[in-house]
Amino acid sequence: MANQAVQLVQANQASTSQATPAVPNARGRAFVINANQAQHNNNVVNGTFLINNVYASILFDTGADMSFVSFNFEPRLSSSRSKLENSFTVEVANGKAISIDSVILGCTLNLNDYDFSIDLIPMQLGSFDIIVGMDWLAQHRAEIVCFEKYIRIPLEDDQILRIFCEKPSKGLKLMPCTQA
Repeated sequence: MANQAVQLVQANQASTSQATPAVPNARGRAFVINANQAQHNNNVVNGTFLINNVYASILFDTGADMSFVSFNFEPRLSSSRSKLENSFTVEVANGKAISIDSVILGCTLNLNDYDFSIDLIPMQLGSFDIIVGMDWLAQHRAEIVCFEKYIRIPLEDDQILRIFCEKPSKGLKLMPCTQA
């Protein structure tokens, strides 16, 4: 699924219940890239972090308007879905359209022993379990420091939390061995 663009398009405007979560202006883009591409892309940061006390491969992506969880990882969250007030369509670069009508509310993202609430939209993803998009990044006034590949998150106590990405592995150097 190398660098496959996903476009969100507003669809069904029917039901309007106050108890039902809504996706404001369900329009935008998300990019699905693999871990190797993420390590070489200065607009994203990736790493392994806890979400609902389970380790997940997470991509922090300024190109994604919303935050997503892969269908494969969703059962590990042990959380139930809530119906969206307004469903919308996710259109993948190859033209395939997927209807999105639910969200998992109030998951806990743990970054260096700080807990943050995050809502996740289940959908088919590539090599990441979670994509953290601009909805969460903007809410927490997070900044991606491109050159140094880390995220700055201002905390309520006037401290700055820095989340560094995983460094590309240099590869294992194997020595051949023989048995005598």
